[in-house]
Amino acid sequence: MKPREINLDRLGKLTAAIGLGSTAASALAGVGDPLGVFAGGIFATGNFYLIRTLVSRLITPAAGRRSTAFLLFAKFLLLLALITGVLFKLPISPASFGFGATAVVLAIVLEGMVLGTVIPDHPADEAR
Repeated sequence: MKPREINLDRLGKLTAAIGLGSTAASALAGVGDPLGVFAGGIFATGNFYLIRTLVSRLITPAAGRRSTAFLLFAKFLLLLALITGVLFKLPISPASFGFGATAVVLAIVLEGMVLGTVIPDHPADEAR
């Protein structure tokens, strides 16, 4: 398997597209709860962009590490509360929500194995 360069912009867009595609497939096939799949896809896409923003801030030399670490912890608590609220207050299926939330995992696999740009003359290729 060739090492590939991941494009984070494309990964975010792919996550959103997979979430929307899964929602449409759920609605057309009559399997699962399309609203739950959609909510999970929105959650996955939003979480991806939040993590990307906070990690970018964390690795920036001028940024305050403590404030960014606090924001990461606050993001975790906020998303935990959001998931809890969505699952208990909205009439959606938890399994469908979970399926929609896995859009980011599928996007990462596709980007890493198919869509990413092959890195030429990688040292790992020479060892084989």
